[in-house]
Amino acid sequence: MLIKKGNDTNIFISAEAEKTLLSICANCNEQKVLNNILTHAGNRSSLVKAKVGRCCGEIISKLGQKISSFKDKEKIIDQIATYLSDAGQEVRYNAKQAFKLISNLLTKQAFEDLMNK
Repeated sequence: MLIKKGNDTNIFISAEAEKTLLSICANCNEQKVLNNILTHAGNRSSLVKAKVGRCCGEIISKLGQKISSFKDKEKIIDQIATYLSDAGQEVRYNAKQAFKLISNLLTKQAFEDLMNK
């Protein structure tokens, strides 16, 4: 519902929805949030995909070093890798930021191993 409200034409409503969505990503169970967020990953709207990418970045940030042992790390990486070639500039930017965050959290060898998988 927050992703849908985030696309509202009313700037106040969309900003508050996005703020709430990011707060949920930062404070709730990563597994449950990720499963709900990724249901919207295939949406054709650039705004929705940008929000999904940003939420993936928040989840990665919250996980920190634990990303290497996270159960669904492949799902996150596959999704943000798909977003790197998206037509929307904000979608690509959020995907780049997520990958940058992963590379900063892990050692070079761990990051390369994760990317090879």
